Amino acid sequence: MQRFIASACSGAPAAATAVHGVFAQDYGSIGDEGLGERLEQMSQLLSAMQASPAGAKLIEAVLQRVQNGVDQLPPDLLNDVVVEKNEVKVWEGGRERVLGRVEENLARAIDTAKDHAALRRKLQSAAGEEPIYLSRDPATLAAFFDLPLPDMEAILSLFRGCFDHRGNFQKPLFEKRVPELATYHKKIFAVLWEFLKDMPHRVDRLSFLNSLQLMIKEIRQPLQAVRILLSDFMGDPAQVSYPDRNAMMLCTQLLRTYTKEINVDIELTPEEILRVYTGLDGQVVNYAGWKVNGDQKRFLTKIVSIRKRITAALDPGLAGAAAMPLKFLLALEREVHIFLALGGGRTAESILHSALGVYGSPESLFYSAEEGRRNFYALLQHLSVLIRGIGRVGTEVDLLLIDRVRWGVPESPLCPLPPAAATRCG
Repeated sequence: MQRFIASACSGAPAAATAVHGVFAQDYGSIGDEGLGERLEQMSQLLSAMQASPAGAKLIEAVLQRVQNGVDQLPPDLLNDVVVEKNEVKVWEGGRERVLGRVEENLARAIDTAKDHAALRRKLQSAAGEEPIYLSRDPATLAAFFDLPLPDMEAILSLFRGCFDHRGNFQKPLFEKRVPELATYHKKIFAVLWEFLKDMPHRVDRLSFLNSLQLMIKEIRQPLQAVRILLSDFMGDPAQVSYPDRNAMMLCTQLLRTYTKEINVDIELTPEEILRVYTGLDGQVVNYAGWKVNGDQKRFLTKIVSIRKRITAALDPGLAGAAAMPLKFLLALEREVHIFLALGGGRTAESILHSALGVYGSPESLFYSAEEGRRNFYALLQHLSVLIRGIGRVGTEVDLLLIDRVRWGVPESPLCPLPPAAATRCG
């Protein structure tokens, strides 16, 4: 096959030299510079093949080979790469760096590789019935997290010591072990995030979620943590899961250099932080905005998936037994809106503008459905967050939309709107 491809591209020497990249076995160890060069070479090759009748017949086979290679990219590199308008980009040294331009099929190959990586993570995490931090096979976990076995065993031992004799997570015990856990700073947040996702009991998850702030403060790597959380949140954008809300809560905390809630267990990010314009970590905020804009398609798909779940929860009869609770879904979307309002950017503004058009309309299904009427004040609180968010990132057009919302605040037929709530939302 290699000979046939080279022959088909004989009229394009630069493309012919890229043929070896189709069969390369080094994708698993390639860096960002190497990836940029490889993808540009592949783009030249595909262009040459499309111009040749003989080459055109082999394009599908070449794309499959390239897809197999891209699927083997190092996870950190694959998670961090974005493709925007066929430009491959990474975030480096506090700014965007363009690795090169790629052909449309190669842009899709990167997106598909992210889907495949998310599926692999899901299959691995679902491999056992017990929480992974109770696993009797530390070697498998060490391979999963790319850690030396002794380090994985030490982390497991330390973390298991954070539970009492009844198996309940104890924040004070975790606090004592933070300095030791922090010595594994390169991987510890990724490990603890997976532990959090796998915790079976809600009360333990809440306590551990708030405890993670202490670890983040200790290791002082907020950007690395946001990278992990956003990649996880967008990993399988067609799906919505319970850890998604925790990912957004932590991302919002990481955007800030000072978190007064660090010693208080909270279930929702306080709306009041949308009033704060100081105390944001500029580097983390810039990265978050870049990632959301660069991976816009995946992020928007995730937003649509959440909204579809909310719509289904408003009509439990149609949603079936697998429907997620409306209260959780509204809390999740609320966390997303707060994160976007703090992070800013064109994608954030677009999402918040669209959401305000939905939640700010008295004719919206959300207010007319029976389940919506039951959760009327929760919806109004949702609307309040959106108005504050638009106030941070919106334009003059959004001010007109807010004005229309002000004079058209929906009133529940079951619960007439009190003056205080009307004033708050106006």
